[in-house]
Amino acid sequence: MKSKLNLLKKAGILFSAVILLNLFSCGQPEKGPETAAPPPDKETVPAPVKKAATAPDVIQWMDIEEALAAQKSDPKPIFIDVYTDWCGWCKVMDNKTFSRPEVAQYMNSNFHSVKFNAEKAAPLTINGQQFEVVDAGRRGIHTFAYAILNGQLSYPSYVILDNQMQRLAILKGFKEAEPFLQELQQIR
Repeated sequence: MKSKLNLLKKAGILFSAVILLNLFSCGQPEKGPETAAPPPDKETVPAPVKKAATAPDVIQWMDIEEALAAQKSDPKPIFIDVYTDWCGWCKVMDNKTFSRPEVAQYMNSNFHSVKFNAEKAAPLTINGQQFEVVDAGRRGIHTFAYAILNGQLSYPSYVILDNQMQRLAILKGFKEAEPFLQELQQIR
């Protein structure tokens, strides 16, 4: 009887741990062997750095206002990486996919690329509409992220907008470089 009780306790602890992990995960990565490992700790993953425009093998990240201004003289779609600071899969995407030279070259040639923190970005006005962070419990939600993701907040997520600010696509979750490039090429 005691061993059954101990077994039930262990199962309950395991079940509780699984539930907690699911509650604090940052969206569902794609299924596959490449996503089996958990995301690395925050300390081991450096934040993406904005690089000089002369490095073709590094994504030229900008903020949304810069992308809108650049689009006037160079009418490419805008690619928006919607992320949060706490999202482990966002960091894996930065380190495994966005850091690949072939991804950077394709994105630099075909998009104005934006990094957008869905919880901390500054207020902005686009086409006369004001967007800002609103209170949502423990964390805020930027209304721009909510709008472009059609209210389906999941991180990481990627939104592609045309030069009229119309959504062409929403992509979600961690993606390895090749499948990611294939999806982008189908949208373009």
